[in-house]
Amino acid sequence: MTAFAYSIMIVIGSQVAYQLAVRAIPRESNPFGVLVIVYGLAMLACAVLSPLAGKPLALGDVRRLMTWPTVLLALAVVGIEIGYLLAYRSGWKIGVTFAVTSVATVAVLALVGVVWFAEHLDARRVLGIVLALAGGWLVVARS
Repeated sequence: MTAFAYSIMIVIGSQVAYQLAVRAIPRESNPFGVLVIVYGLAMLACAVLSPLAGKPLALGDVRRLMTWPTVLLALAVVGIEIGYLLAYRSGWKIGVTFAVTSVATVAVLALVGVVWFAEHLDARRVLGIVLALAGGWLVVARS
């Protein structure tokens, strides 16, 4: 199996596990309290797994990695976590929630890619985005 296929399988498996776990968190629990526990366990897992990246994590790495992208990533992760928790608590269905957020994210990132990164959208990709948006609408639309 190639590194490309392996990495995508990790993402897909993790996304499924993530959605199932977030959906199952008790409604009465404090969402930020849940995140404190989740991030504590995630930090421990990262520390244990860091040698798999080729070298153990060192304190110097923490200082060197404290940059605006790292801070933005932290804020984005918290936003994603809280957003999904609140969406499920407000009644969104598991399949619909992920479909809507994924399709909307694809559309926004396509625009960001064009505007900020000078990426090119050919007709095939535009059609793909249109079909994704149509598929998202079909998932949400009530009959």
